[in-house]
Amino acid sequence: MHFSDLTKSFGFFLLTTVALLSPAVSSPKVLFIHGEQYYGSEKTIPVFAKQLSEKFGYEITVLTSPKGNRALPNLSTLEEADLPVLYIRLRVAPIKV
Repeated sequence: MHFSDLTKSFGFFLLTTVALLSPAVSSPKVLFIHGEQYYGSEKTIPVFAKQLSEKFGYEITVLTSPKGNRALPNLSTLEEADLPVLYIRLRVAPIKV
């Protein structure tokens, strides 16, 4: 299976999932959290998120893991998301005390 086939499959899965949310929510909130150093998510995820927002009217938030460390970004918006999409590798979640 080629990378483009995987991308198309993931896109179809994501759009189908979000489409199922549409009747229940007027404008579904999709949260993208990405952070890895090998696969170029810093380029692809914002473009994909913009397409979802412009073509389908979804409310999109994109969080990027800081470069140079393994910490995830602030996850406070996760509670408000109807659909979280994680594209991360080797990241550490913050610990709440």
